[in-house]
Amino acid sequence: MYCPGSSRTNRVAHPTASRYFALRDQFGDPEMKVRSIPTLHSVAVPTASSTETKPGIKIERSVTQEPPYKVILHNDDYTPMEHVVAVLQKVIPRMSVKRAVDIMMEAHTKGKAVATKCHKELAELYQDGLNNEGLISTIEPD
Repeated sequence: MYCPGSSRTNRVAHPTASRYFALRDQFGDPEMKVRSIPTLHSVAVPTASSTETKPGIKIERSVTQEPPYKVILHNDDYTPMEHVVAVLQKVIPRMSVKRAVDIMMEAHTKGKAVATKCHKELAELYQDGLNNEGLISTIEPD
């Protein structure tokens, strides 16, 4: 390939190339090093005494209690029931088929059903997921 203005005799090495070669001379060629793979015998196993907390040390935790939010699924007359069950299982983790069917039937018969209760950020995430899949959902504080 021809590049105007450049020739092989007038080439200047790239600045990182000079660093590479300087480090190679100092530490050896990295491509030529054979890395050792740790075996089970070389892994240090912590003893029970190293994982226990020392008596007299008190750890304080501050937990803020936000009110739980309800994710409410609303009934509509045009979404197939199978789609509602599939979307509930897709959007809300660990939702069983039975629980998804129960929520769908409650929303179908009563007009709305509580899909789940969780903190606000997660409720907003679930609401967006349900709405993006074509369902109607809202959130409200419990």
